[in-house]
Amino acid sequence: MKRTSRLLALVTAFLGSATAHAIVDMKTANYSQTWTDIDVPSAANQFKLKVDRTYNSRSLFDGMFGFGWCSDFETRLDITPEGNIRLIECGSGQETVYMPLEFNRKDIDKTIAAILPKLRQQQGMDEKALKALQEEMVSNAKLRAKYAADFKIKVEPKEGMQYFANGREVEKFVFSKNVYTRTLVSGTQMRFNTQGRMTHMYDAAGNFLRFEYDKDQVREVVDNNGRKLSFKYFNNKKVKAISGPNGTTAEYKFEGLDDLNWVKNQWGNIYTYAYDDRHNLVKVNYPDKTSIQIGYNQERDWVTKFVDRDKCTEDYGYELSKSDPKMHYWSTVKKVCRKEIVNESKHEFIHKKRDDGQVYLQRVISTINGSVTDITYHEVFNRPLTIRRNAETSNFEYYANGQIRTKSTRLTRMTYQYDKKSQKVSEVQTTVLNDKGKAVTSRKTAFQYDAKGNLTFASNSEGQRVRMTYDGRGRIKTITDQARKVVRIDYEERFGKPAVVSRPGLGTIRVSYKANGDIDKVNSAEGPTVAMQVASTFNNLLDILSPASPEVYN
Repeated sequence: MKRTSRLLALVTAFLGSATAHAIVDMKTANYSQTWTDIDVPSAANQFKLKVDRTYNSRSLFDGMFGFGWCSDFETRLDITPEGNIRLIECGSGQETVYMPLEFNRKDIDKTIAAILPKLRQQQGMDEKALKALQEEMVSNAKLRAKYAADFKIKVEPKEGMQYFANGREVEKFVFSKNVYTRTLVSGTQMRFNTQGRMTHMYDAAGNFLRFEYDKDQVREVVDNNGRKLSFKYFNNKKVKAISGPNGTTAEYKFEGLDDLNWVKNQWGNIYTYAYDDRHNLVKVNYPDKTSIQIGYNQERDWVTKFVDRDKCTEDYGYELSKSDPKMHYWSTVKKVCRKEIVNESKHEFIHKKRDDGQVYLQRVISTINGSVTDITYHEVFNRPLTIRRNAETSNFEYYANGQIRTKSTRLTRMTYQYDKKSQKVSEVQTTVLNDKGKAVTSRKTAFQYDAKGNLTFASNSEGQRVRMTYDGRGRIKTITDQARKVVRIDYEERFGKPAVVSRPGLGTIRVSYKANGDIDKVNSAEGPTVAMQVASTFNNLLDILSPASPEVYN
């Protein structure tokens, strides 16, 4: 679907992009924002040579971009004391634990049982303190890992071992020949060495990225077309400059060794950053002379204020339940622009313990300007079971591997089936109900895939059909609809983007690009007729695909 939407955008000569995204997470009181410093033009189906860096105010990670910053180049994996895999994205971002299918609570208890005698002997802890620590280590994997590392307690991986994450059983890690390989539903593979560093990314079409290191620092990232990003560092291992194809460069400066305070991106735009004495980012100055400001409760490490580039102010408050402060708390925000209140919100978070002792987010109640959304979550998959928005309710059911099985509302019910090999949606049954819950109409949509997981055929019970073929690099080559209208796509080699889009027997659209990969000209000798026919074919495709949209929680 990503390919077709980009091609449709090309045909209509409309493209959009964003270089930064900011948010205050009201569950964790954390401010985060991502900036793009380099973005090398690439085809839609290729891995992008791109430099994104993300700041997280509650992160203690001190990586190549400084304290609190992380990047995809720093994605890594760790091995837990029980021998499980902990995938840490962006160096300090989302953490996901992958376990063998036979893993259970007994493995955790075994690790704790090995740690407790060491603590008793070496630190002289009394039984009361040991008991409290034992209970905490059941759900605190980082604490468990710390003590296990201190006492050299670990489980070695076995050749051929497969690892799965709760709710993500459609993807997996496999350990073989000293390589950990993560395979995603799309067919993309991420490979890590025994030091936990990512070495390669591959897709089903053979495109790849290769990561090369000098000791523990990434030196180059090279794609299958020979294009690369090269990294230079200061003596303290902070990045000094990153260079890419065609003279593309980003430069960096630091204050006090750890704090990133100056960046010039590939477009020549300069951003400056200021911090408090605890490395908290407090101000960002933009090239257009605007700025943002962030305020903190330093004792709690909570974000309490955010001032955006339009000088709108957001004030945040946090409260803990007196009866169960670790499991139940809420936050509030009030946004004021030009003395007018434009948003008042409250978000309440309720956690529970599973039978195995692990804590999960069970419920979130959000009130935004008087509109209430109440979400309850699956205890294993961490996905919604119910979403109530004011008077409307959506209910979800899941297969054992975490894939969505049904989504139902008062007037609709959608049932999903999946292709066993690709694990992608193979059929969607959409039923429209009346006020009494009885079926009024029904629509079935079916999907077929090739061995590489590319969508090759889609049809629905209303007679719409589309068939697609691909070139050797996994790019859409032809699209044929139910009326046997054919759209043929040829690509230019510099960026791998569509250069000629034709309707055989009707006409051709030719697209040229600027040096930076942006569209320069769109020409057609046949006028708008061919563009309308091509757009019609793409819209037909998008209409057929819409029931399988991943946005099933909207």
